[in-house]
Amino acid sequence: MNSSFLKSAALSLSTVLAACGGASETEHSQEAIVDGRASTDHRYDVVGALVTIAPDGSTSPFCTGTLISGRSVVTAKHCALLTPANATTGFAIGPDAFHPSRVVPIDRYVWERTITNGALGLGADVAVAHLSQPLRDIRPVYAQEAERWEIGRSFRAVGYGTQAFADPNAPFGLRKEAELSLVALGPSPYFPAVYRGDFGAFLADLAAGAGVSVDDPELVALGQSEWDGFLLEPHNDAVFQRITGNTAPGDSGGPIFSSGRGRRGEREDEHERSEPLRTVGVVSGIVTVSASYPDSVVEDFSVYSTFGPEAQHLLRSAEACGPVTEEGKCAGDVRHRCTGLGESRGRPRVVSEDCARAGRRCGETPQGAACLSSCASDADCAGGGTCAAGQCQWSPVAICTGEGSPFGCYLCCLGRGTGGGFTPEDFDTCGNACFPPLPEAVPAFVPTRSVRFPGFPGLPALPLR
Repeated sequence: MNSSFLKSAALSLSTVLAACGGASETEHSQEAIVDGRASTDHRYDVVGALVTIAPDGSTSPFCTGTLISGRSVVTAKHCALLTPANATTGFAIGPDAFHPSRVVPIDRYVWERTITNGALGLGADVAVAHLSQPLRDIRPVYAQEAERWEIGRSFRAVGYGTQAFADPNAPFGLRKEAELSLVALGPSPYFPAVYRGDFGAFLADLAAGAGVSVDDPELVALGQSEWDGFLLEPHNDAVFQRITGNTAPGDSGGPIFSSGRGRRGEREDEHERSEPLRTVGVVSGIVTVSASYPDSVVEDFSVYSTFGPEAQHLLRSAEACGPVTEEGKCAGDVRHRCTGLGESRGRPRVVSEDCARAGRRCGETPQGAACLSSCASDADCAGGGTCAAGQCQWSPVAICTGEGSPFGCYLCCLGRGTGGGFTPEDFDTCGNACFPPLPEAVPAFVPTRSVRFPGFPGLPALPLR
């Protein structure tokens, strides 16, 4: 990984977290979701902004989330990874994220780690923010995986994002909504969906980025391979196309709502409006290639992480186990963890283990809490740990490289780097350690994918590989 790019991305992220896009409280726009409309329906009070909280109590939004139980807010994994550990964050309720009706502090984030692929290289881009106190006066939504028969149907996106895709200084912070249609689900190819089947337009973007002719045989062959082989993750990735508007920076983690409980039907009737809202995914990002950003064709689409079995288990775990995750936590020498997907008949619960009974201690590792034996050398410490005074220890770099996906590791480096836990050397080492080295012999024209996240306005497009 190019360390100079990592540094520039981190600098952008630091600026964003300090100013949250640079918009002042008087710069609010009526176009937060691009070309959207004000979201005044009280049903959408269940959607709030993830905000940083300054010492004076003022709030600045950076992502969007949705209440799925009294203390659980579903959002995007990359929002959690990019949030520095030392940042004070909360869930802001109301249509104006700079002047919310109330803010509930967030005490921790948990995210899905078992899937490592996905269109954005993050696996399932789903996380849960655990609130410090329950919200009892807002009706939660329920999350359900999008289904194939719903392709072509319209859905409604809600978020607090900016009015422009490429302008980090554009105003944002008002809750907006827009209609989008579901156009593709995994495992279908990604690029034919966002280029509307126009392989020539896709190839032109590749050629422009590589600086070669569009009919170069090697480029055509590589382009065809990407066109056919870059697939959406089954039960995880969904692509939506704009109808009345689209998502933009600040909308990351925001919901996409359908009508009713997934039933077939053309219109939402009064009975359906009385039911809980159904969300089928959270805003994740958009993948571009070479010279395709900014591009009007690609910008008409958004990738959502939908709620497959693994994400559903995460949501159930957040409700059943609270702040205790599958990775576990230590309370003295007792290890507490939430049961995994294959345990407890799909009903998560907290189980505990007294490490001291086996002559061990409970300690934190990159994979979570574990009962640890004393060590004699670094070889006794898995996951890049070091042995010091008979105890294994792990650096922030080792923690990030313990993330399930390379790109998740990369975003962890950015988040921890801006949180003050890294030296400059740690920062470079972390970013470069996330991705395996390229083979010595690579094609002359490797299509370069980049990911743009609709969260953290001002963060540049990040290289996927």
